[in-house]
Amino acid sequence: MTNLTILIIMIIITIILSIATYVISRYIIKTDKRCSFKYTLMVLFTCYLIAILNLTLIFKRNEVVGCNFIPFNDIYKILKHHTYGNIQYIVLNVILFIPYGTISPVLFTNKRNLVVLSGILMSFIIEIIQFITHRGILDINDFIYNSSGVLIGYCIYKLMFMLVKYRPKNGL
Repeated sequence: MTNLTILIIMIIITIILSIATYVISRYIIKTDKRCSFKYTLMVLFTCYLIAILNLTLIFKRNEVVGCNFIPFNDIYKILKHHTYGNIQYIVLNVILFIPYGTISPVLFTNKRNLVVLSGILMSFIIEIIQFITHRGILDINDFIYNSSGVLIGYCIYKLMFMLVKYRPKNGL
């Protein structure tokens, strides 16, 4: 499969999941108003996790098999050779896991202290599965960037939580 075909399949899957999420959410909101927000968020989070699995495992093919245990070697290459192609790769790896850090503490309020750890564990498991199934290289940099995304997302959640918690009562 070409990259364009995979991209089109991912877009179709995302659209189908979005429509399903909307339909299910609308039905639940009509039947039980108390759980509508959390349930809708849970469905969206599930769709997000499915999208991550699709991007990182299911539709990913890699002819190169191996390991990279040299941290930040791609940043070194950028600085040394002035090749900026890897910047997009780094940014996307970080951005991919930011929603995990922002949404999961809202859903799992009694386990907030495990959010960052579970995100890091998820990134690690994805890297191991990519290596075992030959869907990618076991790369310490992917692990670092994904884990950074979880941590950034959790910091965004904490900031939003503090802003809402300490918002002035007079509506300003």
